[in-house]
Amino acid sequence: MRTSNPKARYGAVRLSSPDLSGALASELEAFRASHPLRRTEIAGRAWTYIASGSGAEAIIILPGAHGLAEAAFHYITALERHYRVITPNYPAEILTLADLADGLVGLMDHVAIRQAHVLGGSFGALVAQALLQRHGDRVLSVMLEHALFPRRRVGVLILPLMVMARTLPTQVLRIMLRLAVAPFQWQIARGRAFWDAYFRRVIASFSRQDILARLSVLKDFHAHGRASLAKLKDWSGRVLVVASEPDTLMTPQDRRDFLLHYAEAEFELLSGSSHMGAVDEPERYIAVYTRFLGSSADDQWTPV
Repeated sequence: MRTSNPKARYGAVRLSSPDLSGALASELEAFRASHPLRRTEIAGRAWTYIASGSGAEAIIILPGAHGLAEAAFHYITALERHYRVITPNYPAEILTLADLADGLVGLMDHVAIRQAHVLGGSFGALVAQALLQRHGDRVLSVMLEHALFPRRRVGVLILPLMVMARTLPTQVLRIMLRLAVAPFQWQIARGRAFWDAYFRRVIASFSRQDILARLSVLKDFHAHGRASLAKLKDWSGRVLVVASEPDTLMTPQDRRDFLLHYAEAEFELLSGSSHMGAVDEPERYIAVYTRFLGSSADDQWTPV
């Protein structure tokens, strides 16, 4: 049975400060006004999400490590013209990929979606693979953008970071996180001032539990090694792998191993882009996804 969808508040990033101004801030403000954040409870945990669009098929967009649905506003507004689009915020209480995947299926049930295409970039690609691994019957196709390759040694390296996340003052953790993401924000050429201010405020809103949850999920992914990658033997859907050249988070060997595992996948290499390319040039990435989905990029994307 479907239940009501009470609205939640957009609270992580306020758009009223001088450094969050200009065209992108206006777009995001208009997006918030027309796309209410909704709330439901799944397996005892609160999930907030954005639901929009219409069409015979649905797409689930999975956020990156920031965990915020609204950051995908360009993608949501482009794809909602032809699809139902569901984009969740990640609950801070969830510490494993399995629980995230199971929660997403609960969210699909809540909004009465039996099957969906799944789009995940970077951290979101980890979650997308877990969803495919555990609930492949609910996935029509999967689009993995700037995915990581699981290495057990990386999982070991994350353990001391988790100790710090439990013990250091929260403000110190936020400073460390800002320093860690700064090199990626420098990869953004267009709208860098907006996105730098936006992500700075996202990090400032993170609780200790938010940080610990992201680290825990990353550790979970790497600790299981290749077992974290989805098995496609008994699944009939399509896979798209999207990568950039260069990508500071995936070595050439990682990419070779990843593509060897997903040997049947379609592959799109975007030269001159970066790990932050989906933020920097959304129209380029949206065109790739709409081609894969069999839609017209020109019909679905109108530059500002």
